[in-house]
Amino acid sequence: MISLKALGRTNAEIERLTHVPRRTIQHIWKRALDRGYNPSVDPAIQKSYVVNAAKPGRPKKIRDQKGTDKNENENVNATVSEKTGSPLDTDASAGSTS
Repeated sequence: MISLKALGRTNAEIERLTHVPRRTIQHIWKRALDRGYNPSVDPAIQKSYVVNAAKPGRPKKIRDQKGTDKNENENVNATVSEKTGSPLDTDASAGSTS
């Protein structure tokens, strides 16, 4: 989209070609210009002109294959270690049958 816009295409033409809404095209173009893109000086598009910014907020939980939160397992192990003095080995205890 940025290259089409730099070549002089209108937002309506770009929308028709790419099926991206005009407002999104305007936003991407403005963000590239704000980040230093100047097609009259250097038409090359650098990644820094278009990369998305990091999203603020709490990170998503990481789940293992069993569907349990890895963070929960770490908290349980830390609590058991504090009370017993030895870490809980979940893999060894789950595999042993007596």
